[in-house]
Amino acid sequence: MPTPPCSALIVAGEASGDAHGAALAARVAELTPVNWFGVGGDNMSTVPHFDFITHARELSVLGIFELVQHLPRLYRIEKRLRAQILRRRPRFAVLVDLPGINLRLSAFLHKHGIPVVYFIAPQLWAWRPGRVRFLRRYVRKLLCIFPFEEDFFRPRGVEMEYVGHPLVGRADPSLAREEFFARYNLDTARPVVCLLPGSRN
Repeated sequence: MPTPPCSALIVAGEASGDAHGAALAARVAELTPVNWFGVGGDNMSTVPHFDFITHARELSVLGIFELVQHLPRLYRIEKRLRAQILRRRPRFAVLVDLPGINLRLSAFLHKHGIPVVYFIAPQLWAWRPGRVRFLRRYVRKLLCIFPFEEDFFRPRGVEMEYVGHPLVGRADPSLAREEFFARYNLDTARPVVCLLPGSRN
């Protein structure tokens, strides 16, 4: 007799969180039947049985002035999300990056007995390290993508596991290193600095 699907929450904002969260959700669904609901972007829409509470674009704000301007809308989205959590009672929750919302949400989920897995640790080693107490208290398992994060989170009592960066193994270079340097007339003896755009417009 087939196992009935369980309900599970996933909250992923921004382009990178949406891509990584969708890959994780799809992989979990291969292992066990899951009806996902929550927040995601276009990538999440490809995950089987995913029900949008809101699209990730509704959470995308940058800078303090834009944040203040959109606070009422963000509050309404979070309120709607909490109501759906109480109605659907997910078996577990996966929170992907997005610390501004997900750290508060982890406390709410913990209060209602819903185990939290936090995928892609918030960069508390770079800013607001005091907020690590949220992870220690409310998160069942923190999945880290950088090896040095273990040295930061584990001594602070956070239950964590280093899983590696989701992009490793997915990049497919079109040129060998020597060909790249030759094409752009670069000196192979000198270091190269690469500037990559972020995930917001």
